[in-house]
Amino acid sequence: MKKILVLSAHSFSLDRRIIAQLNALDAKKYSVTLVSVPIQGDFKAEVSPSIRIIHQAFNQIPSKKQKIFTCICSLLATPVANFIKFIYRRYIEFYKTTKYLIKNTPCEEFDYIHAHDLSTLKAAYILRHRLKVKKVLYDSHELWGEQFPLRIEANSWNKLEVKLCKRVDAIIAVNDSIKTILSKRITNSNIITILNSYGISPFQKQSGFDAINPLFLSAKKTKNLVLFQGSLGKERNLENLTLAFEYLKDQATLLFLGEGPLKQNLQEIVTKNNLSNVIFHDWVLQSELISILKKADLGIIPYLGDKILNNHYCTPNKLFEYIHARVPICASNLPELVKFVDGYKIGKTHSMLTPLSIAEAIKNMLELKANDYFPLENFLQAEIEIGWPAQEKKLLNLYTELEK
Repeated sequence: MKKILVLSAHSFSLDRRIIAQLNALDAKKYSVTLVSVPIQGDFKAEVSPSIRIIHQAFNQIPSKKQKIFTCICSLLATPVANFIKFIYRRYIEFYKTTKYLIKNTPCEEFDYIHAHDLSTLKAAYILRHRLKVKKVLYDSHELWGEQFPLRIEANSWNKLEVKLCKRVDAIIAVNDSIKTILSKRITNSNIITILNSYGISPFQKQSGFDAINPLFLSAKKTKNLVLFQGSLGKERNLENLTLAFEYLKDQATLLFLGEGPLKQNLQEIVTKNNLSNVIFHDWVLQSELISILKKADLGIIPYLGDKILNNHYCTPNKLFEYIHARVPICASNLPELVKFVDGYKIGKTHSMLTPLSIAEAIKNMLELKANDYFPLENFLQAEIEIGWPAQEKKLLNLYTELEK
């Protein structure tokens, strides 16, 4: 039985992509060991019980140093704060992650190392030589360097990625646009695309919709429910999305389903503008998510790609979760979103530069939905062509090729 060491640095929750791959490899009778940094969320019910999981307990309380660092950055001008965060992420956090993964990996033989994200690739390289591992796969969940606004940071990560990728045997990209960019940067590499189109884990007990907080139910008091689920972070155009509902007070309610650093700012916008049709709900279990999404009239992805290249070429998990729930998608006109949303006619893409343009996009989508413009067959066809069974096949074929 071939043995696979999977490395992850996802500290908030284990990415759906990793869960999908763990279960697929385990079902194919590989012996799978996951070594992860401490994870805040509980994911063990979603993975096969035969997968070995190694990670330390998550510490809910930030250390004194972390509190001081956060406080200092909040007091500094944005460019200075970004530079300090860059130094911390690139030279301190990256070193700590590498050290942690090496320390917690069992000293035994493995046939493969599957490294998720650039943050684990240095550890994979060191472990390959230390444990005499045959092959290393690099799973690029995004354009790692291009998620940061500071150009010096982006360039630093990009150079590191090119350097480390010279030593890997295969690279996995999350979409074709990112595959093309990586192919130009990293020559002579075996790069394939595997989408994040994971549905529901076969090991996870599904929860009924009745278990959801009554706050969510109250959102259906208005005519239409528009849902944004995911992290409430910067560079996601969420401020404009919130303000758009000033133009939709009699037509729709916006539900933010998630948490993040921008939540307080968004709540202040809601209060200042008296937006009673914008509500918030914290994270829900993955087992509850699809049931909630099915109750929405529209799922929205308002990202802009004018500043952050990683956003420009994004295919976020919510795209595939909306598809799985059969919810029409109102999305920004970014390349990969146009490809899937317009291509399969499961929604429409629009310019979302301003609150008014977002409001007009939502109005247009609601009219189309009322006229059955997004039939169920379109979602079913998308699921067949880009759903997880098709992606799983590509993953298993890659491992078969590496065995030759």
